[in-house]
Amino acid sequence: RTREHPKLKRLCLSFALFKLLRRRLEDVPPMTKREAQECRTIIFDGLGSNATAAGDLAPEVTVFQVLKDELNLFTEYYHSVLPVVLASPYFFFVNYVLYPPVVFALCLMTIVLCGNGGIPYVINAMLTDSSFLSVGVGTMAKCLWSAVARSSRAFYTFIDVFICYILFIAVAYEEATETLVFLISDWFAVSLLHAYYGKATPPAAARFVLKLSRNLRHYPSRITMKQFSVLGCSSDVSTLPLPTAKLPKHTKRSILERFREARPPQDGGGGAAVPLSKNSPAALSTEPFSRFAWACKGGGGGGGGVAEIILVWHIATTLLEAHHGPPHPTEHVAEERRSRKTAARLSRYCAYLVAFQPELLPDNKEGTQLVYGDVMNEQMKVAVGAGQLGYHVYLTSEWGRLDAVRKIADRLTATEIHRDSSAAAYASLTVLEKGAVLGKLLVEEADGDDKAAAGGRAAVWEMMAGVWVELVAYMAPSSVEEHARAHEAGLVKGIEVITMLWALATHTGIARPDDEVPVEGSV
Repeated sequence: RTREHPKLKRLCLSFALFKLLRRRLEDVPPMTKREAQECRTIIFDGLGSNATAAGDLAPEVTVFQVLKDELNLFTEYYHSVLPVVLASPYFFFVNYVLYPPVVFALCLMTIVLCGNGGIPYVINAMLTDSSFLSVGVGTMAKCLWSAVARSSRAFYTFIDVFICYILFIAVAYEEATETLVFLISDWFAVSLLHAYYGKATPPAAARFVLKLSRNLRHYPSRITMKQFSVLGCSSDVSTLPLPTAKLPKHTKRSILERFREARPPQDGGGGAAVPLSKNSPAALSTEPFSRFAWACKGGGGGGGGVAEIILVWHIATTLLEAHHGPPHPTEHVAEERRSRKTAARLSRYCAYLVAFQPELLPDNKEGTQLVYGDVMNEQMKVAVGAGQLGYHVYLTSEWGRLDAVRKIADRLTATEIHRDSSAAAYASLTVLEKGAVLGKLLVEEADGDDKAAAGGRAAVWEMMAGVWVELVAYMAPSSVEEHARAHEAGLVKGIEVITMLWALATHTGIARPDDEVPVEGSV
C-alpha cells in the first residue's frame, strides 16, 4: 500500500526517525557512526534528491514534511492529552466501540434494579413520568422560555434544562472529537500499516480509515515561523500574539543545501565539508561584502555570541528593508524578492528566538537574555533622547524608532569609524550601534551605483539571505542535554523550525566545530 501512496511511505520513515530521536532523550546508547551515515544517505541522497521527487513533492518540501511528521509523533508521544500513542485496532474497538454499549447496558441494569425487576413498569414510568420523554424536549423548552419573564420558578427550571443541554452536547462533542482525532492520527495510520503489513488485501475498514486520514489532513502541511522585530516594539509583548509567516520553499532549499555542504566528504557528497560557522559565513567571503565580516565578531575582534550577531544583523536587515520598501519592477525583481523574503523572515524569526525562546539557542540562556535586555533598554534611551519622553516611548511608531536608529548611524559614520573596516574599530560600539552602522553601510552598498542600483540591491539581499541561512543552520545542532530538553519541552507550544533543524542535525550527525554530536566514533 505504501507504493500506491507515497505519503504513507514517508510517514513510516517519520516514525522510524522518531524512534531514533527518542534515544536522544532517553537512557539508551547514542547513534553510531554507521547509523548517522545511513541517515545522511536517506535524507540527502534519497528524500533530498531531485530524482526521487519527480512527479511528487519537491525534495526540500519532502524533507521538511518528514521532519514535521516526525515531531508530530514526538509531541503526541510526550505531551498528548489523547491516547493516540496507544493507537491500534484492538484499542479502538475496546475504547470507542465496545465501551459505550457497556456503559449503556450498566445504566439500563441500574434502572431495572431500581424498579425491582419490573421492566414493563419501569419503561411505562419513564415514558409517562419524565417530562423530557412525555412532553418532548423542544416543547418543554419553548414552554419554559415563554414563562421565564413571568415566573422565577420557570426561570430556574429553564437554567437547569439549559445546563443539561450544554453538558450533553459537550460530552457528545468531546467523544466525537476524540474518536475522529484518534482515527486520523498518524499513530493509528502507522498501527494499521504495521498490523496489515504484507497482506495483499487489508480489510475494507482499514482502507477506509487510511483514505479518511489522507483526505482530512492537508499534505504537505504549512510550516510557519513566529515573526518579531526588535525595532517594531519597545515594550514587553510577551502577552501579545505574534504574527506568523510561512517558511518559503526556496528558503527550505537553501537550508537543506547548507546542511548537505556540511556533511562529511566520505559520504560521497563531493568535495570537502564546509563546517558551520557564525563568525565567517561564506556569503561574506567575497568582495565587496568581506568588509562586513566585522559584524560577525565580538568585542576585541573575537568570536561574538550568537544572540549578539543575530541582533546586529536583525537591526541592519530591518533598516535595509525599511529603506527599500517594496521591490522595484526591474529584471532583478524575482531574484531580489526571493532573497529578500528569505532574509527578512529568517531575521524576524531569529529575533523571536532571542526574545522568547533563548533556551533554544547555543548560547547561555541568561547571557542571551542579558544581551536582548541591553538592546531594548538602549533603544528606549535613544527614543527618549530623540524627544519621545516618559512612558510615551512605548506608544511611538516603528518609523519613529527607525528614524532614531538612523540618526545613530549618521552620527557614528560621520566620525573616523567608517574609515576603518576592521573588527577592532567597532569593538567599542554597542549592539544597537553596530546594527545601525551595518544597516547604513548596507544601504550605501545597495544604492551606491545609480546605473546598477537594482543589481546592487539584488546582490546585497542575496548576501543577506546567505548570512541568515548560515546563522540558522549554525544554531540548530547541539549535543548539550539542556538544549535537547528545551526542544522537547518547547513542543508543547508548537513545532519550531529550529527544532526541526535540530532533529535533522541529530539524525545526520552534523555538528558545529565547537559542539560535537554524541555518536560512537567521529562522524
